Amino acid sequence: MQLKKELGLTITLLILLITINYHTVSAQQIPFLQLWTDKPSYKPGEEGKLFIAVHNNLGSDIFINKIVIEYPWYPSYIDGKWTGNDTIIPSIKDRKLRYQETRCFESSFKIPSDSRVSLVENEPIRVRVFLAGFDTPRSDYLDLKVETVSSYNIVGLDVIFILMIIQIILTVVSAVIIAATINLSVKKLIEATPKPQFPFKIEEEEE
Repeated sequence: MQLKKELGLTITLLILLITINYHTVSAQQIPFLQLWTDKPSYKPGEEGKLFIAVHNNLGSDIFINKIVIEYPWYPSYIDGKWTGNDTIIPSIKDRKLRYQETRCFESSFKIPSDSRVSLVENEPIRVRVFLAGFDTPRSDYLDLKVETVSSYNIVGLDVIFILMIIQIILTVVSAVIIAATINLSVKKLIEATPKPQFPFKIEEEEE
């Protein structure tokens, strides 16, 4: 009877250790995830692409169930549906990722042209990769840079200011050239005009 109790206690401890070890390994060993976009920055209303690279560094095969993407403007209710997110479900061929193998996925997006674009300044792109056998998805974030309308106005004013300076310089240079040309023409006209010749000598009266 005592032997059965000890055996039961030993089995219970082994199961507990295996469970703790499994969760510890699962928490520490996660696949490598890298995110990037096709452009360093965007303008309101512009389209872009998000690239997601998943690298298996866990020592065994993994299976990707789905990839969930949430953009900074999610959720947005547009045209009768919620937008601003995307879900990638890999094909049966692309689901399996062998050890040291990397697979790349992509998602297309469009920067809002309305006031929602201001959300980009405070919220990044959130990507979650759900793997078979993992309780917690692999998550990562990527900041998205969007040139706002205010930056356009600043750039426009800078361009106008530079053009005005160039115009002033050209005007001054043109005025100097015209003045020099007129001065030279007047000198030539004076030199070409014959001096009057008197037939007699004018004598000064003596006092």
